Amino acid sequence: MPKTCTPLRLTPVLAAVAATVAALLTTGCAAPGRIDAQTPPDDFVLGVTVYAQPSESPIAGRVDPSLPRGLQPGRYVIEADGVLRAATGPAADPSVFPPRTRQLSAAQMDEVWRLTRDAGVFAAASLASEPSDQSASLSVAVGSPVLYEPPPEHVTALIEAFAAGERGTRAFILDGDSPSAHGAGALTDYLADLAWIPRTAVDVERSLRARQPAGE
Repeated sequence: MPKTCTPLRLTPVLAAVAATVAALLTTGCAAPGRIDAQTPPDDFVLGVTVYAQPSESPIAGRVDPSLPRGLQPGRYVIEADGVLRAATGPAADPSVFPPRTRQLSAAQMDEVWRLTRDAGVFAAASLASEPSDQSASLSVAVGSPVLYEPPPEHVTALIEAFAAGERGTRAFILDGDSPSAHGAGALTDYLADLAWIPRTAVDVERSLRARQPAGE
């Protein structure tokens, strides 16, 4: 099970490790592979932060049963060797380096890579499929993950990825009905599943609804 994110007070050792991961996500070293490949390049690393509700919210610091597990606050890091690190809680931010949760299989890494790529994390600009008057708020490129401030009125995910010598860092509004929300939400839900985070009531309801025959 993933650990809970406590208020961030990094020890010197943990701060050094977090800085190493940040350096990989920011600069990295070129490695064989292509962004459009079906399997992840050898240098693929991923960091995902799902931000908590604003502190003034009555649900701050608690699991909100009205939100799917993929929209619950948490921090996920996947290293190039397939190690998943995960932590949940309102203190999640890009500086958190979670403890080791599990070793992913090759098939699981392939799926993480597919979802990351399909979400448009490496897009140079906002997804072309988004309406032009809304794209800037639904999916935006982020220069500095540590300085990024999520909009308080939405559930937001910050996705940092490095692969095939390229870096992509984008923020996605998750609580909306848009291609970018569905794409990023599919990734955060899969990461939550890999981290053994239990489904919420909304997840169960959606699963039951999906099993119903069309027209009922």
